[in-house]
Amino acid sequence: MVVNPEVSSVRDSDRILGLLASKTRLAEGRHGRVQEHLLLTRYSPKRVASGEMMGVEDVKEILGLDVVGVVPESTMCSRRRTRVRR
Repeated sequence: MVVNPEVSSVRDSDRILGLLASKTRLAEGRHGRVQEHLLLTRYSPKRVASGEMMGVEDVKEILGLDVVGVVPESTMCSRRRTRVRR
């Protein structure tokens, strides 16, 4: 599961994990579960400190998955997005 550590993204991911656990062929055939992993993207410690974004531990706790990696937010991409929106 690839997730941005923002509330809406984590909430949507939680729903998808529920569907994976109950609606996949593996789950419906009672043969086990889909193996789940968590990758956090666009992670910014500054935004976590200011309360704009959830921390790694918060996301782990909510989704119940161990984090296999964290991709930091790119300031270059953020600047480009801001310029495009103006």
